[in-house]
Formats: sequence, C-alpha cells, structure tokens
Amino acid sequence: MSHKRDSEKSKTGRLPGIRILFAAVPVLLLIAAVCAVTWYIRHDTPAKAARSVMKQISSLDESALRQVIPDADAAGEDSEAISSLNLFFEKFSGKVVSVSQDADTADVLVRVKTPDARALATDIRLLLLKDSDLQDNSDIQAVSDTDHIYSLMQQCLSGKDYPLTETEGSILLKKTQDGWIVSGTPELSSLLLGGLPEVLADPWLLTPEEVLAVFLEKLGSASVEEWTGIFHVNDLFSTYAANAAQIDIEFLTRAKEAFSWTDIKADTSGAHSDVSLTVTGIDTGAILRIYKEKLESYGRTVDAVSDDSYAVSRKSASLLLESISENESTSDFPVTVTMDNDGTGWVITDSSALTDALLGGMSSAVEEFSREDSEGQ
Repeated sequence: MSHKRDSEKSKTGRLPGIRILFAAVPVLLLIAAVCAVTWYIRHDTPAKAARSVMKQISSLDESALRQVIPDADAAGEDSEAISSLNLFFEKFSGKVVSVSQDADTADVLVRVKTPDARALATDIRLLLLKDSDLQDNSDIQAVSDTDHIYSLMQQCLSGKDYPLTETEGSILLKKTQDGWIVSGTPELSSLLLGGLPEVLADPWLLTPEEVLAVFLEKLGSASVEEWTGIFHVNDLFSTYAANAAQIDIEFLTRAKEAFSWTDIKADTSGAHSDVSLTVTGIDTGAILRIYKEKLESYGRTVDAVSDDSYAVSRKSASLLLESISENESTSDFPVTVTMDNDGTGWVITDSSALTDALLGGMSSAVEEFSREDSEGQ
C-alpha cells in the first residue's frame, strides 16, 4: 500500500515538468521561426541575388541564358544560338565589387570575366563582310540578323581561343515579396556579354585597311563571270567583232590570274581615309604592243590588201585574242583607294584607280596605243 502511494506521488511530481516542457515548445518554435526569418533577411541580399545570376550563367543554365539574354529569347528554340552562348560563357566568372542600396532598389557593381569582346566582334564583322555580296564593298552591317550573328559567333569561338578580359558594370535589383530580383535590361545583357553588342555596332571597329583587304580577297576568289559584272565588261576593247565576248573572257581570265596586292597603308583623318597599296596585275600595255606588232605584220601581207573591211576586222580581233593568250607579262601599279566612314562603317567611295590597275593599266595602255597609232599614220 505504501509502495502504491509512493508511485502516485512520483507521477504527480513529474506532471508539472512535462507541462512546462510542452509549454516551452511553442516558444522554441517561435524563436526558431524568428531566427529563420532573421537568417533569411540577412542572407537574401542584393549581393546574393547578383551572385546567383552570375552563378547560373557560369553553370551554363539554359533557362538563365534565355531569361538574361534577350537575343536568346528571340532565337526561340534555336540550338545554334544556345550553343554559341555556351561557348561564350564557358569560362565566365563574376564577383561583386560593391552594393548601393536604397529602400526597395539596389545597384550592385560587379566585375565579370568574358572572352575579349572587341577581338570577337572584329572577327564576326570580318566574316559578315566576307559573306556579303561582292559588289557591296562597304562595312555597312546592321548586325540585325540574330541567327546569322550567333552562327558566326559559334564559328569564331569554336575555332579560336580568345583571351579573357574584365568588364565592370551595374546590376539593378528590386525588392519584392519573394526577395531581391534582378531587373533584366539590355544593359545587363551587354554587361554579361562583356560589351559585345555595343562593340559589334561600333562603326570604327574595323580599320579601312581591314575593309579593303576583305574586298580584295573576295575579288581574288571571285569567278571570271563575277568580274564581268563588277567591271561592267562588254566588248572591253571595242572590237565590235563576233568573238568580242571570247576576247573579254580571255582577258579577264588572265587578269584574274595575275592579280595580287601588297603594302596596304591607310592615311586616315577623321572619317576620311586614302588607302594606298601596290597591285600586281596583267600588263595591258605589253598586250597592246604585241598586238600592234601582229597588226603591222598582217598589214604587210597580200591578204590585208585584198580582204574586205569585215575580213580585216575579224582578223584584227583574232590577232588581239592571240596577243592576250600569248602574254605572260605582269606589272605593278601604285594605287590609292578613297574610303569614308558614313557612321556605320568604312565605305569605298572611289575605286577607279584600283579598277584601272586590275585591268592592267588600261587607261594609259590604250592612250599609248592610240598615240603611237596616230603617229604612225
């Protein structure tokens, strides 16, 4: 009996302790909640949000790329666009430099590392020029074809390792009920891309020498038919013969084979540039000298006396074609090409001297031939 009373007393003694323990649980939960909120408030900062964005970019998170880079959204499901961005951001990194916060807005200064945007943009613009129509001899590129830009960007990044450069800029953030969020703006895109969009649109990015060199390269790889269109060749020697087209093709074939250039140097002042170079081309003077000798030999024959005007004209055209085919002479021509920057890029505004050199010094050669012909009469 005594044992039973002692047991009941023991249970009764423990009840207040249990009640106190359970009463303390809500207090502990409240304290835990306050601590959690305090931790969240302290850690949900503009700097953390900015770091999160840069971390997503560096981890090549596709959804982040599409949200942060407006052009990526415009590219839709284009895998080429995402592939080019993956290559660009492959070695991306960024860090917070400072934070300026005012109530519900913040300005986070960050420093990011990206491939050299200027070097990359230069290569893209050069490829754009090379891909443009041969008769468009200018650096006027609106850089508006997003798909093409991403394609060229991927081509450049796949074939070349660009050095990393640092760019500083601000990330703007706003505070919402869900915490700090980054404001997606064109400026943010430009920052994360190391300033690539602005550099691509820079009218001074390429030099006059670079623009002219691309034009000359395209000329060198063009077909004879393209040369015919570029130089508006139609009976170049005014033979009015049935084989005039054949003469033109033979001459342009030889001219194209002889064509090369060296020593491009630009004398640039503001938006104007005189670009000098040396063009090696066919020697039209030598051709006409050979042609004159052949004409003189023909003139001493009986056929020349007995032939009618049509036969003489046909024979003369045939001798000109022979002279072109037999010629192996080339000549060097000093040339100056005038170029101007119209606010979008460098444009060739006077290529007459270049055209004359490509045709073997045609102007002086014809003048010399005509003068000697008149003196001989």
